[in-house]
Amino acid sequence: MTGYNYRLRFDLPKGDHFKSDDQEIPVVELPSGQLVRLRSGAKDSPLSAHSTASIVCGPFESEYEARAAAELARDALLLWATAHRFGVDTGDGHVRATVTNKGKELLEAQFDKPVRNDIQGIDVYPDEEPKPLFVRLEAKAQLAKNPDAFVERVASAVSKCWRATDKQRITMELFSSSFFDGVFRSRFITLVTAVEALVTQKKREDSIQTLLDDACRAACELDTGDSEKTSLKSGLQRLREESIGRSAAKLIACLLPGKMYGKLGADKFFRKCYKIRSETVHEGRPQDMDVDFLALGNELQALVGDLILASIRETGKQQDIEPAELLGNS
Repeated sequence: MTGYNYRLRFDLPKGDHFKSDDQEIPVVELPSGQLVRLRSGAKDSPLSAHSTASIVCGPFESEYEARAAAELARDALLLWATAHRFGVDTGDGHVRATVTNKGKELLEAQFDKPVRNDIQGIDVYPDEEPKPLFVRLEAKAQLAKNPDAFVERVASAVSKCWRATDKQRITMELFSSSFFDGVFRSRFITLVTAVEALVTQKKREDSIQTLLDDACRAACELDTGDSEKTSLKSGLQRLREESIGRSAAKLIACLLPGKMYGKLGADKFFRKCYKIRSETVHEGRPQDMDVDFLALGNELQALVGDLILASIRETGKQQDIEPAELLGNS
């Protein structure tokens, strides 16, 4: 019976790499016996030679089991990157070919083995011999990352079957992507969006719900078209929950008490950022033309990283996982 392997390819920011002359490093052995490994971005070359690498593991009995294990590894990878304040690009879940079918045929004939496109992110494939050759483009590496910290963090998260919540996962992905964005204003907007993604809006108090009920009834009685009434009622329904900006500020005040960013308390700093973001997105520019998006983005990037880790500490407690076991001293 054919088993299945997974391969999770990811990129570090251009110029970064793992400081290791090994081609492959063991990370952790799963209870079912499979060994999770960190592998170089190219065959017969060390981890230090590339800004791309992959986590590989298998075989698993089913494609489903392999993919579920890969998703655990992806969450652990994002946790490691977030804790160490830099980005990893794990792709967006879409398969994009890097070599044509004709090109694959030529390479398979040349190397006498199957060829697979080097998918950014998770790829699950049959555990067969000969092992496939993965074809991709690569980047030149210059700066080094410590593989020991990678192994420790990822092994801990995978061993405990830690799963990010859906909100934590998208927030970590947005936070991670901010390290790849060289446009300061765009990076700033991405980071504000990352905070929004982590927020759960709460219902407003009963007196406001009553007021909105009255407003909805009044909207239904207006002498206007049905589409206009529907639009008005939809807008009123959104008012039943706290605004995202207010909800985010409350979450930040709860998870980051006493923390300072840009010489302001965490929640006040975010309110400032949220106002600038809204002005920029809706008006094309902030009212204050002297806003330094680089400096503001650097402070916000620190806040978002701290916020994600604080959120993970809270949910880790609910999963009976000690925060120190996941995050160490981060």
